[in-house]
Amino acid sequence: MSDPGVELAGKAIQEAAELAREFLGKVANPALEEGGGLIQDTVKFWRFKNQVNILLKAKAFLESKGLNPKVILPKTLSPLLDAASLETDSTLQNMWANLLASYARGDLVIQNYPSLLKELSPMEARILNDLNIARKEAGLSGIDLLTHGTSKNEICSVLSISEEQYDVMIDNLFRLNLLQPVGANGALVGDSPLAIKTNEIVHITALGRGLIEAATAFNERYQNVDVISLEKGPEQDSVARWN
Repeated sequence: MSDPGVELAGKAIQEAAELAREFLGKVANPALEEGGGLIQDTVKFWRFKNQVNILLKAKAFLESKGLNPKVILPKTLSPLLDAASLETDSTLQNMWANLLASYARGDLVIQNYPSLLKELSPMEARILNDLNIARKEAGLSGIDLLTHGTSKNEICSVLSISEEQYDVMIDNLFRLNLLQPVGANGALVGDSPLAIKTNEIVHITALGRGLIEAATAFNERYQNVDVISLEKGPEQDSVARWN
């Protein structure tokens, strides 16, 4: 004789599974169904499809330059494909394919770019890319790279985002060390300008430049209707130096 408690527990589990399957059908778009009407493992299918697309894009990037792929270390390749497989935004998917091709080209020494790229939203990636283009077009080098940046007002205006959205995204980019506040002109620590903790004027870091260059390496120049520009950081009343 069966235990009524066991039967009730089994029924509850079955009902919970049906509710979970129903919810997955709503959040998974499109929902994939087998002949019996059961939803397949949609997440795994997405990941597989994305991995295939990204691998084929990377292959095409290398072939367009006449390059043969080199072996990528598993500790770099595995997290790259794992993170890239979950990306649904087409711009970021393209960046993942660029990053994969950059590693396969064999000239990247930084292994944690995948962990950084997976932390970015499409708009944060756009900010990094635009700031990098502005840096190139300004032709700055050396200490000038640390004392010139782009203002909060200009980034909000060009990208049509609110100040609240800007603050959240810039904080994330600061956290990842992809952006920094500009250094103050006239205040030096050794030969480097002293950075004032503010997000009013920001510039891209060396790490940020490396990531965005690797993630756009095989693209044509990024085209914008509106192009952001660089300006000097805040001036100090007198020159101060800390050695």
